Amino acid sequence: MPKSGKRTDSELCFKVQVDANTLDFRVLDVKVLGAGRKKEFLKKIDALVSRIDKLENLPEPCAGDCWDCYARTEDGRKMMEVDSSGVEHLIDHVKEGYLHGSLLVNAFTWAGYTEKQAAHHIRTPSMKGKVKSVLRNFLTANLGIA
Repeated sequence: MPKSGKRTDSELCFKVQVDANTLDFRVLDVKVLGAGRKKEFLKKIDALVSRIDKLENLPEPCAGDCWDCYARTEDGRKMMEVDSSGVEHLIDHVKEGYLHGSLLVNAFTWAGYTEKQAAHHIRTPSMKGKVKSVLRNFLTANLGIA
């Protein structure tokens, strides 16, 4: 919330419970302020997902990716699982149109795939439709607008 204490029409408000053992965001309460805001945000998700069609090769995880998506703790958990940024940083990715390899892998592991299976899908050009579907489902579910 802005320092003024008043919410603006462009603000999305989330109450989120995060299970620190898994990448499992359960949205407890979502209030989308302003008429048509949910529809507008879904368009931004679709714009990000549609970028996949324009790429010859999909991005693979690398050290240049978002730190919360890429980095792991000593016990192997993703930073976004233990860091308070969780859902908020996904909102930023959608707003910025930031598509990177770690985001794709996280979407697949969220959907129940192994990282090896995610890599296969990401590296196989004929699987772009599946990649788009998994990414769209990951973002809409984790942002509470599915």
